[in-house]
Amino acid sequence: ALSIPNVKPQHYTTAAAVAIELMAKMADLPNYEELAFLNVNVPDLAKKYLKGMKATTLGRRENPQPYREVISEKGARHCWLGGVGNFIDQQDNDDVISDHQCVELGFASITPIKAEWVHKQFVDSCQDWLNS
Repeated sequence: ALSIPNVKPQHYTTAAAVAIELMAKMADLPNYEELAFLNVNVPDLAKKYLKGMKATTLGRRENPQPYREVISEKGARHCWLGGVGNFIDQQDNDDVISDHQCVELGFASITPIKAEWVHKQFVDSCQDWLNS
């Protein structure tokens, strides 16, 4: 997944260059089979101003704004989704920053995402519990 977190992005060629570089390196990514995908965010900068790429964590946001119900001039009811919440600055680890902080610093953010719906290590314990 690749995006430029800007309402009206201008530097698609920078994002394309990051995508090409990542694709060339994918075969060398350790344990890539454990990943669901890479979440890539590229700042909206000309390539010459991109400071590089960093591995990041997912940023956290405040709760989204509530939806609004609107009645049109013809009496039809519509719901407008509220805006996303603001980012919350976090410092869990001095060596790893969040995706939005990374982009704000001028780096492309690469967040490895793992989708695992079943807690495999807990299955046996769960079965023991059910049998008791």
